[in-house]
Amino acid sequence: MEGNPVDTLSSIDQLREEMLSRSDALSLTLPEDKFLEVIGRRIDDGVKFWNRELNLAKIRQINEMRYLNKNFEASGQPDLYEHEVMYRDDRIFVSVETLATNLVSKIPVPEVIEAQETDASRELAENYGKVLYRKSEDLHLKAKLQMVARHLLIGYRIGCMKTIWDFDGGRLKSDGSHVGDVYINFVRPQKLVIDAEVEGPDKVPMVCENIKMSVEEIGFKFPNKKDEFIKKVGALTGKTHVGMNTPVAFWECWFSYFDEKGNLREGLGWKYHDVALDYGINPFYNYDEDPVKTNFLDSPPKPYTFFNFLNTGKWIFDETSLTEQAASQQDILERRGRQIVESADQATSAKVFNTQMISAPDAEKYVGDPRQNILVKGDVRMAFARIPPNELGRVVFEDKIDARREIDNIFATHAPLRGER
Repeated sequence: MEGNPVDTLSSIDQLREEMLSRSDALSLTLPEDKFLEVIGRRIDDGVKFWNRELNLAKIRQINEMRYLNKNFEASGQPDLYEHEVMYRDDRIFVSVETLATNLVSKIPVPEVIEAQETDASRELAENYGKVLYRKSEDLHLKAKLQMVARHLLIGYRIGCMKTIWDFDGGRLKSDGSHVGDVYINFVRPQKLVIDAEVEGPDKVPMVCENIKMSVEEIGFKFPNKKDEFIKKVGALTGKTHVGMNTPVAFWECWFSYFDEKGNLREGLGWKYHDVALDYGINPFYNYDEDPVKTNFLDSPPKPYTFFNFLNTGKWIFDETSLTEQAASQQDILERRGRQIVESADQATSAKVFNTQMISAPDAEKYVGDPRQNILVKGDVRMAFARIPPNELGRVVFEDKIDARREIDNIFATHAPLRGER
């Protein structure tokens, strides 16, 4: 008996007036211990929420296994017998790489418009466009965008690019410092924790990234907390001496908060367990007396650009992926391929000997050499026979081709796109 369809609606589709969850607010005025407590709780809540709603960690792991040609293991099929072959035909990998290459085949060309109707202004705009294009080549922007496309197609449920100003990049000055430079790179989605219950990429209250640096790098980056940090690393590892090149993972959190006047602001903080390495306002903005004239954007944004593909608007993460849609066909493809290979391996006719006319030791010596003779007493037709193997039905071959074709249909990676015709 079918139930009421309304009862099957997810929590976000139900129209309610109630508190959905509990989450503490962040502020730069919080004491250090309270700031650490709130950040830590919201990171934990974010991880638990997305795993509960979307089974995010498990799905990402399975989808990545399918991309890496481990479909048999990802589908949880039982172990094969010794006589069965491990047949692999990773059509998902071919489709993902075909699309990632074709979707980002060229670097986006910047379009710079002249500010004035003069030849000098037009020449300046054209030259500046060339400079930006060359800069995108230096940043390897094409390869990084292809990686974002690959993440979405594999089924990580989101893609992400990080754009910041690197204060330690660019040309070296005479005083030993740098002039700074733009830094753009993809972020592996597994290293990000997004605040719980975020419905879209436009207004994300908090994004935390798991950063890895050496102890020495962290010490230079946060000199005021260097000793406390090294002491904490030693306490957690049980070592009295911590090597300066030891890699350590910690959290970098970008968050929104309200100041004492009720204005929405952007902050940044770093933590390692119960050590607050530092926190303050978003550094990528000019906070002067007239920020309108010195900033292109109205407010300092978080440095992450999120990409979605198969999304219905429920969450910031996609609800499905092409890899998941093609998974069942991939399993059929490899199952039918295994049947065909096993049938081909067993195509040789089975030999049957009459042991009353041919002894077992003599039968073992027979290998099928055309120059090898078998001598028997009596009717030779009663001494030896061959039993032909069973032939696979045509439906097996057709089912394999249909599964491969259906995967191509799901990814829209047909022969012309793959360059086969």
